[in-house]
Amino acid sequence: MAKKKIEKLTIDNLIARKLEREKNEIKVKEIEVPSLEGTLLFNKPLDDYVFDVFDMLKDNPEDLRTIAEAYTDLIYHCCPTLKEMFKNKLTDAQVPSDLVKEIFTLSDRLTIGNELVEMSGLSKENLGEEVKKQ
Repeated sequence: MAKKKIEKLTIDNLIARKLEREKNEIKVKEIEVPSLEGTLLFNKPLDDYVFDVFDMLKDNPEDLRTIAEAYTDLIYHCCPTLKEMFKNKLTDAQVPSDLVKEIFTLSDRLTIGNELVEMSGLSKENLGEEVKKQ
């Protein structure tokens, strides 16, 4: 098998690749919420929120309770509808994570969380492997 030649990159190459990556990147996704029999729009997670998930899972990446808690925060930060509800006090929830738990079942939170992690370019399995390396 022939070895692939590595080219020296120029500023133009970097700009073109950046623009191509931005064009192909999913920024907003409509995710099905089975228990609510509908969909919600979610923004692509910011890297900082994905890092927060990594941090929460680093000691126990297989623990379902820890995964659900990490995903709960991620879901709130990525869902404009939930942010609007909390901001306008359309709920009795005192903290954003309570709002997420009031609206979504555990199964919903795990499903949505997995999809949000995948939007960031990782998979649930990949996330677990990366956390174990930490």
